[in-house]
Amino acid sequence: MGIEKPHRFYRWPVRKQWAFFALVISLAIILFVGMILLTVVLKSPFSFLLWPLFTLLPPFLDTPQGKKSGSLTYYAPLFIVAKSSKKYVIHGGTLFDYLFVFGWRGNGRSQRTIVLYNFVAGLINLIEELEQNPAKQVKIEGTSYFFNERNAHRLGFTTSKPDAGQTIILALNYLPLLVSYSLAQGKLSFPRLTHILKAETSSAELIQHKARLVKMRERLQGNGRIPPQFITMMPHDAADPHQTA
Repeated sequence: MGIEKPHRFYRWPVRKQWAFFALVISLAIILFVGMILLTVVLKSPFSFLLWPLFTLLPPFLDTPQGKKSGSLTYYAPLFIVAKSSKKYVIHGGTLFDYLFVFGWRGNGRSQRTIVLYNFVAGLINLIEELEQNPAKQVKIEGTSYFFNERNAHRLGFTTSKPDAGQTIILALNYLPLLVSYSLAQGKLSFPRLTHILKAETSSAELIQHKARLVKMRERLQGNGRIPPQFITMMPHDAADPHQTA
């Protein structure tokens, strides 16, 4: 299941998608050559400063390729699940998704509401898939700055601090996290790694909270800050957020 074309990148012709991949790969090559020149030729100690720029590029290749291979499934434009037989890892979208959903413009308050709406709608779509096979029990977890202890507990999640390995990975990928967080806030904003939480639940527990999630979705739709083109009701498709209403 999942959404087939969650945002405008996936609506592009295949030729245009491959041209985009070629651009990303070209940028990666330029950065790599720049690091080699700084390190070997110029013997500059500052070559490591190019590393953060490298971390911006992988989501633009890994995310669409993950969707194509089936390792990633979209349940909303900004809600992705990486599945294994016993565990589902939920993600609130990557930098790739944030750029294609929001672009570089928008109202911070509205965009934060849209991010929350995507999370709620994505969970509902995931629950509706889980309900089709109630005998299948899986662990569901995610690590994000998005989680709030109070709201997570209301939805049946338990929260904890990320372990050392997860914290290191987040620190190494701080720049893409910074850009994604700033896009959601509508201004330059620095996420605090100390505020990031790990949330866990079970498929059975999540299903029990469907009614509360549906009420949250209805409330978010009714506050007037969710443009019609962002409203994701069906798990098989999603409106292009760059279309006019």
